[in-house]
Amino acid sequence: MSANEPTAGAACAAGCPRHALGARLLTVAGWLVAALAALSVAALPLDDAGDALCGAWGCLPPLPALVALHLFWFVAAGALVHATARLPGAARRVVGSMCVGTALAAAALVIGTDLYAWFAERSEVARAVWPQRVAFRLATATDVPAFQLLCAGVASLAAARRETLQREPT
Repeated sequence: MSANEPTAGAACAAGCPRHALGARLLTVAGWLVAALAALSVAALPLDDAGDALCGAWGCLPPLPALVALHLFWFVAAGALVHATARLPGAARRVVGSMCVGTALAAAALVIGTDLYAWFAERSEVARAVWPQRVAFRLATATDVPAFQLLCAGVASLAAARRETLQREPT
């Protein structure tokens, strides 16, 4: 028996490697269950209101699938924020800034390429609804989690800022 192994009835020393590994595995399992739960929303038998939300900007995809993918990306972004929680403030600021920058660049790319094609194909009357088209594209671009990355970046930056303020003497 090693020095770190507790005897029967004794408590583990702080930082016990066996329990630290168990806690990490439980955390990963929790995030995986949350991701699967988010994706399982797509299988819910909901009436498809997405077909009713059509306009010159397009029609929504099936709402359960759209909601499931957005929830999945929120879970993934939450896992990212959780994974960086133990990093020092400066590293968390870098991660947060990278998330915000990536989100803004992805949103600009999605919007820019879509509007370029949109204006080339549509009549002058249809072009007038370009703000709705931008909102539609950002809401339905589930392969590019721009909003979720933006939220994760802002959360990381806020946590780093809070840590900095707590360390400063008053």
